[in-house]
Amino acid sequence: MRARLAVLVTALTFTLPSAALADGREESRAQFRRGVELVRQENFKAAKEAFERAYELFPHPSILLNLGTARLKVGDYVQAERDLARFLSDDGGAPADEVEGARRALAETRTHLGTARVRIEPTGARVRIDGQDAAVASGRFTDVRLALGRHRLVASYEGHAPADVSFEVTDPAAPVEVRRTLTPVRREIPLDGGEAGPSPLGLALAGTGVAALGVGAYSGLRARSLASDYNEPGSGHYQDAATRREGVTFRTAADVAFLVGILSVGAGIYLLFVDRPRSSSTARAREIARGSP
Repeated sequence: MRARLAVLVTALTFTLPSAALADGREESRAQFRRGVELVRQENFKAAKEAFERAYELFPHPSILLNLGTARLKVGDYVQAERDLARFLSDDGGAPADEVEGARRALAETRTHLGTARVRIEPTGARVRIDGQDAAVASGRFTDVRLALGRHRLVASYEGHAPADVSFEVTDPAAPVEVRRTLTPVRREIPLDGGEAGPSPLGLALAGTGVAALGVGAYSGLRARSLASDYNEPGSGHYQDAATRREGVTFRTAADVAFLVGILSVGAGIYLLFVDRPRSSSTARAREIARGSP
């Protein structure tokens, strides 16, 4: 194959059309000649780069033959297959020996390649194989050409857990099927700022409780003052029945007010900080994330 490649690129040095001398095509021809020399030196990596530059400057089918063959030599089998197949589909009237050489190179290239039949859902998922983006059609299987050996596929889609799949292509004639459906991630998605504001009922209960405690404190102090007057000789209210009744009334009011205040404050704190209500849109977002209609 090395001898055959040298013959082909030598011939093509003279078959490039003379129009290559205009508008930057002269540089393309210079790069092509450089690639030919590098092939003679069996420096196929540098030759590939020279042919790539030549084709970039002037995309003539004849360059594809040499570029594809150089890529075959360095193990870039997927790109080599594309280049050689394209040359054969648009050879521009190349000589029969060049066409035959391209067919042989393509046949050799395909012994190093296999096919992965890939289908990833949902539609629009991003697919990368061996770190490179892969063009995978939505909703159906797509054939992806790969070198024989192990490969890694990573698929991702917003709102879904990514898939990380390792697989192996072992037989050029037997496609490997890789199919995954990404799983939605269940999470709360606030639609209008997340949680609702403080509970109105909690605020009302807390306020009522504080007021009741204030009333209880006042009533307790008043009841204590009346009890002192009732029991103190010479106070003017000593053993006075009316003073006694008033003192009992204030003491009862204090007990009731303290009880109401403690219960109200406790309930208000619970509603404000423990059982804080969520906004309706957040609750709806939770239902959507869980798949509810």
